[in-house]
Amino acid sequence: MNIAIISHNLAQFRGGSKVALMLGKELVKLKHNVAYVCVYEDIRALNKKFGTEHEYRVYSSKRRFLSNKIINFSMVWNIFFPFKKMHSEFKPDVVIEIGGVMTSLIQPVFMGMPTIYYCYCPNSRFAEVNLYPTTKLERAYLRSLAFIEKILIKKVDKVISQCSKTKEYLNEDWEIKAENAYPPVDTSIFKPSSRKKDIILSVCKYEPLYNLEELIKIFWKLRGKDYELHFVAQIDGPNPYLEKLIDLSKDDKRIHFHKNLPVDDLKLLYARAKVFWHSTWSYYGLIIAEAQSAGVPAISFGKDHGPGEIILNGKTGYVVESFKELYEKTERLLSDKKLYSRMCKAARENAVKRLSLKPFVDSFLHAISEVVRKE
Repeated sequence: MNIAIISHNLAQFRGGSKVALMLGKELVKLKHNVAYVCVYEDIRALNKKFGTEHEYRVYSSKRRFLSNKIINFSMVWNIFFPFKKMHSEFKPDVVIEIGGVMTSLIQPVFMGMPTIYYCYCPNSRFAEVNLYPTTKLERAYLRSLAFIEKILIKKVDKVISQCSKTKEYLNEDWEIKAENAYPPVDTSIFKPSSRKKDIILSVCKYEPLYNLEELIKIFWKLRGKDYELHFVAQIDGPNPYLEKLIDLSKDDKRIHFHKNLPVDDLKLLYARAKVFWHSTWSYYGLIIAEAQSAGVPAISFGKDHGPGEIILNGKTGYVVESFKELYEKTERLLSDKKLYSRMCKAARENAVKRLSLKPFVDSFLHAISEVVRKE
């Protein structure tokens, strides 16, 4: 079967690109043909990061309009010609949209093609729940997209939500009864190590909304003086917030800031870390699932969103509502060896049973079979 996947940015190692590439890789293993349609692509570099040799057809925008001004939302017009070319050459049996906006499916929907939308967050809610400030242009465009979505959603063959909060939004805004499929973690890549070190890990973004200075202050309060605190983030160009953090912690050699860390080094940090900190809520939080896969208890904000579903509170980590609580849970975890050992084991089991590739891919295989059969 020929399966087309639409994903905004296949040039950066981000949540959406990870999920799109993991799904494509598994579909290729199952002898399907896969083609990607995107605005940006550097798929060879991302393949290298994933340690896979799979080759895919990729159709990307050559001339982009407002792609940096309204980022994901410009997909509607920026993928028009790449999609047209893909349709002519690849002739897909089904089209899946991952990690972008549903309006990217306008072309396949009105061409009568079977379509699946993997929803992170409806645009009708995006300005409300977005982690980042939105510009006036973005807000105006979001309002128009929300209007279009209400019409388009009735024509999309299948909608899959990434978590229960997204499912709730879909039901409230569009009266859609979606099925959940958690963005997967590759448990064969992120594995536990018996050689744990006194490392607290936070995979994040060097942005003020992450309140990383609060994590540094908590780290200084911990009773264990031999711990190290490692921050990991992807960055492009100068970052004033990172410079501020470096200046704040310049006298403490135990605090490390990593930029664009190679995936093998990141895997090693996950495997050897004792605790994972996530200092804000997330739509989902794939990095938390990666920590769980490596057998690392996670302490995170976001009980009403993805982190609250990934973490089995009190069993594989803790979901907290304040930095004071994050500090208290960290102290408790690190001071109780039996509790810590139980949580490490439970975290890995949680990832394998609930958050891994198999249940995710099975959900999509079922959806593909369902929408193709409709035709």
